[in-house]
Amino acid sequence: IIDGHNLIGAFHDLHYNDPNVKEKLLRKLKKYQQIMNVEILVVFDGKDKSNFGRYKKDRIEIRFAGKKRADDIIIELCKKYNHIQDITVVSSDREIKEVVRKCGLISKDNGTFAKQIKEVIEKYYQQKQAEDYLSPIQIDQWMKYFKKK
Repeated sequence: IIDGHNLIGAFHDLHYNDPNVKEKLLRKLKKYQQIMNVEILVVFDGKDKSNFGRYKKDRIEIRFAGKKRADDIIIELCKKYNHIQDITVVSSDREIKEVVRKCGLISKDNGTFAKQIKEVIEKYYQQKQAEDYLSPIQIDQWMKYFKKK
């Protein structure tokens, strides 16, 4: 469960005045979600421009708080999922962190989670890039193979 607006502020390359900032955050979360194979629920303050109150996009559930505060929605979710061991709540808000603790959920602050997302994505692409290169032995084997033809 992620406090969307809070998390935006933890990324140096995301800016609140960018009209596409939510979409950019969701792209980062989508990459993370695909690599880690986790369920993600993001709560944003306010209404979506498309007037969706709640919808799924690329296996990420997105909720807009509407007239409520996102914090209130997150607190309700914490109470609903009380003591479920594998639920992490991402927010730097003190009130939310206290509720998370009381509900026996895992708390992660925005800066820590943003850093984790960045590291997971970078490591994934480094591994992917390493897999795409042939080793000197493989190159030698392919060269011998094509010389025979």
